[in-house]
Amino acid sequence: MNEKGKVLDVSGGKDRENQDVIVWNLHNGLNQQWDIVYSDLPEPPVNFQPNKPFVLINQMAGKRLLTLSGANFVVNTRNDSPEQLFKFDPETKTIKMFSNQLHSLALSHSGKSRNLIAHKTDGAWYQHFTLEGKFIKNERGLVLDVSGSKDRDGQNVIVWKKNGENSLNQHWQVSYVDPDTIQNGIIPDKAFRIISKMRGARALTRSGDNVVIRDVSGGPNNKDQIFVFDSETGTI
Repeated sequence: MNEKGKVLDVSGGKDRENQDVIVWNLHNGLNQQWDIVYSDLPEPPVNFQPNKPFVLINQMAGKRLLTLSGANFVVNTRNDSPEQLFKFDPETKTIKMFSNQLHSLALSHSGKSRNLIAHKTDGAWYQHFTLEGKFIKNERGLVLDVSGSKDRDGQNVIVWKKNGENSLNQHWQVSYVDPDTIQNGIIPDKAFRIISKMRGARALTRSGDNVVIRDVSGGPNNKDQIFVFDSETGTI
């Protein structure tokens, strides 16, 4: 703040590269809030095993898992779906969806929302989380929080200030898993066929620029019938 009460302000509240910074009246928006980070300070430890799939289990009685629901996150009973599986990327220092690694956990940084969302990975501050004991903590000190401490399926997960050491709705366990346990979805980066449920049980098969069904043939070497779900791009 300068001597006339004006503060640094990211113009229009638009969080994007090369957005102008102006000096404006104080209104306490996020676009006027800043951290001083000294360049000689060491980076905080991450404490995730890099590139290894895991689930995040909330420590309230229901032991529900962090689950992607649309673009937001909730807690749900474990169902071994791709929406409950994550990995830590040491390059971007973000927690990515294991089955679609173009997106990472992020603090919603528009307006005053504190929702935890899936956002295209860009490695910005709102995607930087570390594991500190039982807390999943953003670099600005906020932690993952089951909203209202309500231990029920579909309850929203937000990013909120730490409520002391004993708030179970903010306690999480990281449990590393085998991605082959995925149900109700496609196991990422593992070869498969797509088989019709019609009586002939024929396989989806590339034929030039088209796709047809044909009898299964050629074992694992038939490249026209073998597909992979690419976790980097979220495509088959």
